[in-house]
Amino acid sequence: MYKFFYSKGFTFIEIFISLFIVGLISTLVIPRYLDSKSTLALKTQSEELSEYFFLTQQTAASLGLTLNVTINFSENNSNFINSFSFFIPHIHTSIIQEDIIKFSNFVTCSLSTPITSIEFYPDKSWGLFINSTSILASSFHILVSFKSTDYIIQFFPHSSSIQLIKPG
Repeated sequence: MYKFFYSKGFTFIEIFISLFIVGLISTLVIPRYLDSKSTLALKTQSEELSEYFFLTQQTAASLGLTLNVTINFSENNSNFINSFSFFIPHIHTSIIQEDIIKFSNFVTCSLSTPITSIEFYPDKSWGLFINSTSILASSFHILVSFKSTDYIIQFFPHSSSIQLIKPG
């Protein structure tokens, strides 16, 4: 009767179409995945930084101490912020420990006023410093961003409020 002839293997056209489809899908999906992963890291790092500022402010008030947060700049680029160092006493031992919040390579962080440290006082107020010199600022914020997504940590000058302002 009928004999079907099946060839073993794939033709060049079948392989080419398959690779084209896989390539097309990967060029559409992978960048979106990486951007969503980066955006999630940006959100997490911004929230963590904001929470550490709040924790430092609350700890200074509850223990009646002045606590310091140091801004660590890149050795290669003095405008690029690598991390923030929070010096907070351990509640049970009163030993001051340094907690460092580092930023991913793709996240940029900038300050509205060039400073090197922030001090938090027992009355929940804060002060800005360049080295050991106090400076006055009518307002202060930290901008943490990736591509067109910005998170702002706003320090309100005549209030003890620190607020994380999330994008749109």
